[in-house]
Amino acid sequence: PQVAQNHNIKVAVRLRPLLDEPEKPNDKRKNKNVDKRAWNIDKTGAMDTLIQRGSARKTEGRTVFHFDQVFDEDTQTPLLYKSIARPMVKTVLNGKHATIFAYGQTGSGKTFTMQ
Repeated sequence: PQVAQNHNIKVAVRLRPLLDEPEKPNDKRKNKNVDKRAWNIDKTGAMDTLIQRGSARKTEGRTVFHFDQVFDEDTQTPLLYKSIARPMVKTVLNGKHATIFAYGQTGSGKTFTMQ
């Protein structure tokens, strides 16, 4: 069968904040407010880039991923909708096909984001 040549696939990532750990009695850690984010976002290139944080990955071989768009933990859902879903809704209303595929851990906010 013939396959259409004009594909338009874009990948966007929404980072979610880690859940707060309940405070434990007798916890003697000096700095409980340590930044626990696992990724840094670099938006300087043509694509957004996620760079894994941590001392084990500070070498040249660190883990890096490139996406069309990356939304950080502070991104509000209306901005995500405006950037991702609204253009796709317009495409569907013009008679074309569109799909949003939400993937993530149970309870991470996929349904909330799509509503």
